[in-house]
Amino acid sequence: MEKLFIKNRQGLKIAVRIEETKQKVGLVFVMHGLSGSKDQLIVGESDKSCPPRHQRILYYQLPGKKELHIIKGAPHTFTAVEHLAEIKGILGKWIDSVL
Repeated sequence: MEKLFIKNRQGLKIAVRIEETKQKVGLVFVMHGLSGSKDQLIVGESDKSCPPRHQRILYYQLPGKKELHIIKGAPHTFTAVEHLAEIKGILGKWIDSVL
C-alpha cells in the first residue's frame, strides 16, 4: 500500500492511500473532509461486505458536513465502467472543493 500526501488550499497535508488489488479495475474508499469540506461515503447498492444500511448507520453517526453516495447496482469493488465514471465525478467534485 502506498501513502501519498497532497496539500489543500490552506497548505494542510491530506493523506491519500493507494492500495493495489489483483483485479485490473476497481476501488473502494471513504474520503474524509478537511478544512471545511464534507466527508464523502461511497457504497455500492449491491455491496454485500459494506451494505448501504450499514453505511447509513455510519453516516448518521458522523458529525459535521457529510454526503452519502450510493452507486446504483454497484458491488463492493466498483468494477463496472459506469460505476467508476460516477465515482470519478464524485471524487473530482470533492478534490475541487478541498484543493
